[in-house]
Amino acid sequence: MNFIEFMKIFANKKMIRGEIKYIWDTIDINKNSKVSEEEFEDFHEIFITPYEACDSDNNYSLDTNGLGKCLETGMLDHLDLKKENTTQLFEILDKKGLNETNFADYMFLRRVNIGWDKCAGGSDLAKTNIPCALKVVVPGWIAS
Repeated sequence: MNFIEFMKIFANKKMIRGEIKYIWDTIDINKNSKVSEEEFEDFHEIFITPYEACDSDNNYSLDTNGLGKCLETGMLDHLDLKKENTTQLFEILDKKGLNETNFADYMFLRRVNIGWDKCAGGSDLAKTNIPCALKVVVPGWIAS
């Protein structure tokens, strides 16, 4: 599938083009401007299925309860977030001020979690680990 076909999948999921492009850049692992069925299936299993489990009303946005449900699953354990921090985390992710977060916000948070684990190995993220973490969180990021 190409990017135009991919955009159609996420067209009604409360995301802007830049957010969809961020997701695309994450999925297109081999950077050939196409997403294979295998790449999409892997992405679906790792990111979409868990997100949909948190999105109880299936509208592709999470409120504080939905985000809290995600925190309870343990998928963000490397960030050591507690359920009582849900409101504060939600306020950070609700960058549009609509009292909701979308799939791109969730995916960014998951990638931060993965980057933290990969680059800090369960300890505090030191300054020297930040370029490594940014490579995980921001597709195509290159340290200068």
